[in-house]
Amino acid sequence: MELLSTINLLALALVLLVVPKIYGVCWILFWRPLMLSRRFKKQGISGPKYRILHGNLREVRKMKKEAKLSVLDPNSNDIVPRVLPHLDQWISQYGETVLYWQGTAPRLCISDHELAKQILSNKFGFFAKSKTKPEILKLAGNGLIFVNDLVWVRHRRILNPAFSMDKIKIMNQLMVDCTLRMFEEWKKQRNGGESEQVIMMNREYKRLTADIIATAAFGSSYAEGIEVFRSQKKLQKCCAASLTDVYIPGVQCTFLRL
Repeated sequence: MELLSTINLLALALVLLVVPKIYGVCWILFWRPLMLSRRFKKQGISGPKYRILHGNLREVRKMKKEAKLSVLDPNSNDIVPRVLPHLDQWISQYGETVLYWQGTAPRLCISDHELAKQILSNKFGFFAKSKTKPEILKLAGNGLIFVNDLVWVRHRRILNPAFSMDKIKIMNQLMVDCTLRMFEEWKKQRNGGESEQVIMMNREYKRLTADIIATAAFGSSYAEGIEVFRSQKKLQKCCAASLTDVYIPGVQCTFLRL
């Protein structure tokens, strides 16, 4: 009799432990997305249909892959269809404000400038930054871009003096020097004997940006810190690839590609 009572108590304890977990999983995977989608739809905000676990990541990955195969019009500055093809398509399909899903996390894309300004300038704390994947934090650090509330205030106070107008004016000349140095390198390449010289502007501008950051912020140069920038570039590629993967909470640096 005592053994039976013990088994019943253990079974009850197991049920009490398992049921909340199952409810939590169902809430995250099914009920919460369904509830939020319905509430936003009542407000006139819709978007692509939510898919279990991966949300709209499959669609995003597919559209980005197709966009890379397209050829940009050299006479147009419209790069959105190439860089953000999913948002470009969804805005034209669902309107200026679109609800989509990055895994099980909802995302609102707002293309109305005034509405974006209102959200970002309010002082009530309604706009909170979402949780960031570990890979992104390793690349950018847990700094001003990702923190909230009092931690953000403290980081902002620390960084604010470094970006005063006087400091920017000092950096301005360094930026000009870096740019002139790049022009001189182009001239030397042209004087090498060839009448025409092909310059990959995308690569050159990235190098110039890195040179300006190293010189103005750290008193170094791109040439001296080239290995650091190469390593950072590799990490950037890994982070960019992980953006369309499903992050499994509790498993550091592990993603599920569906």
